[in-house]
Amino acid sequence: MADKPSQVIDFLEDLSAKAMPFGRADMAELTAFAKTELGLDALQSWDVAWASEKLRQHRYAFSDQEVKQYFPEPVVLSGMFQVVERIYGIRVEPAEAEVWHPQVRYFRIADADNATIGHFYIDLYARQTKRGGAWMDEARSRRKLAAASGRPSTIQTPVAYLVCNFTPPAGGKPALLTHDEVTTLFHEFGHGPHHLLTR
Repeated sequence: MADKPSQVIDFLEDLSAKAMPFGRADMAELTAFAKTELGLDALQSWDVAWASEKLRQHRYAFSDQEVKQYFPEPVVLSGMFQVVERIYGIRVEPAEAEVWHPQVRYFRIADADNATIGHFYIDLYARQTKRGGAWMDEARSRRKLAAASGRPSTIQTPVAYLVCNFTPPAGGKPALLTHDEVTTLFHEFGHGPHHLLTR
């Protein structure tokens, strides 16, 4: 943590100085590619995302369909859970709860002493009546419940839900995720620990 604003400014200026040569080299490469391969004499700011995607396709020449074979949903979930388990010293395990659709799963997060920290639902697959997009939200917040009727105060554990709209599994095989879907899953799941682990 920074003790004063000047430390933040110094850090950002140092980072900028170190990153700028790489950014300039990337931009020079993109500009040259846009001129020779895309016929753009002057690369404009609104062309950068499109030209970058064309360069990626040209350089790597792979399709989402080819990459999907490396991302079966059970392997992706297991890997994602291993990452947060290592980072936060927690354990993620399947749990039982009522769900709104058979494809929805419920998980428990426990600490090193096996105490429940919180729970979350995962609803990964698109359905006809389901809203599009991907998001994480809270179903219940962590809070202290007041003592009542001789019962001491307790902590209400948080519950979150993660919703995506990926292509569901078919033919008895696990769903295969695109790289973008894996990125989306990790991004949305990343909001979960913020809600679930906050004290």
